[in-house]
Amino acid sequence: MNIQNLRPVFAGALLAIAIASLGCGARAAEPEQAAPTAPPAWNVQKDLDPSPPAPQPTPEVVPSVTPAPADDPVPAASPRVLWLRSSHAGPGAVTIRFASNVPVTAKVMAMTNQVGPAALYTEELNGLATSHTTSVPASAFGRYKFRIEDAQGNGAWAELRYKSDPQGVDWGTGAAAPTLKAPTAKQLDVTYAFPAGSATKLGLDGTVHVFMTDAGCTTADACVGDQVGLPLSAPAAGNVLLEQHAATAGIPGSAFDYQVVIGQPLLENGATMVFIQLDIRGDQLPKVNFQTPGVIKK
Repeated sequence: MNIQNLRPVFAGALLAIAIASLGCGARAAEPEQAAPTAPPAWNVQKDLDPSPPAPQPTPEVVPSVTPAPADDPVPAASPRVLWLRSSHAGPGAVTIRFASNVPVTAKVMAMTNQVGPAALYTEELNGLATSHTTSVPASAFGRYKFRIEDAQGNGAWAELRYKSDPQGVDWGTGAAAPTLKAPTAKQLDVTYAFPAGSATKLGLDGTVHVFMTDAGCTTADACVGDQVGLPLSAPAAGNVLLEQHAATAGIPGSAFDYQVVIGQPLLENGATMVFIQLDIRGDQLPKVNFQTPGVIKK
């Protein structure tokens, strides 16, 4: 057999086998498909379950508290005179001393008569202070009026009578008049009353301040003196016919002279006060406790 003649036949066979191999290995291109869409997020059990949801705990309600601003102003106290007293300061003159609960300026008037607004002398004390001292001409009737004013312009009034109030304008007369007794050399008893119809019979408690100076003090010494203990309360008692007040003070003894200042408010806040001053000297006190009490009534 002539091999040269068979070469074309083998070549054709190999070519056929190659073409067949390509046909078997290649896959026809498939059309593009859209990416699958995720199923809806349905909870079939939740949507179809008829049972109600489990109750949730109710949150605790805590009431809110709004703190008060730290800079809120504190209401200032209304001005009022705490006590008034006078001392002999020489011929025709007296020294007036008084104290107030807040710093105030003051107008001091020595009154011409037992009643009425007329004044024989007026003095302005313009410095704000809680205590004031000034000398004024003596009122023949021992009556002095005061108008005080604090830094905010709030005002108050007070009046001082020395020893008595003969017309009974502010204080009782007769058996109701203010009375100072010394049952011993170590004790002072104060009593006073307001009968029915008195303008001062208001059912308000009074106050009693006791001051002492050395028994040897003279006018020239101008002794200021000291307050004896704390102020005393003179509570309102009695009935509709007679309002009564009383207070008892302990004192050091006969080595001192004493000024007893009784105060009575005409308003509950003390914006209007009336005062009366009773004096007793150390040599007027009982020498021993069983002697007759010393009495100062006018």
